[in-house]
Amino acid sequence: MAESKSHAVARVLSMPLRDMFAALFFVSIGALMDISMLPMFIAPALILIATSFGAKFATVYFSAKLMGVGKRTSAKAGFALSASGGELALVTAKGGADVGATSAFILPMVGAMTIITTFLSPYVIKMGWKFAKRIKAEAGEEEPSVAAPAKEEKDDAPHKP
Repeated sequence: MAESKSHAVARVLSMPLRDMFAALFFVSIGALMDISMLPMFIAPALILIATSFGAKFATVYFSAKLMGVGKRTSAKAGFALSASGGELALVTAKGGADVGATSAFILPMVGAMTIITTFLSPYVIKMGWKFAKRIKAEAGEEEPSVAAPAKEEKDDAPHKP
């Protein structure tokens, strides 16, 4: 479809269907969780969120540094990619609970993690960009990144992750 001449029309026609199924997915997963037990899952969810954030940030940051990317760009990438909890975790937790591989405790906890990280992600990314600007101010101009060696980054320009 993407290569056809009518791909723009097909995209416009299929977007509402895609959005409907996305909403249906989250509603159905939410309906499977016992939200009365949610306060019991907050502390373990916060611990797992912090662990997940730290591990993902370190992995992205140090991988980018090993590839020769500067500190500022590595920090921006680390914050942007470590912010979200991931909807795939909901599918995995539900599948594990269905086949008996995990306990019933996992799905509501993963649900709580996903809800919390969904609302925190924009703030974590914004904080990361401010932190990256501080790195630039403290270290002076830094070496350009590997992805764009001849082009300087503008801090005022909007960036797309």
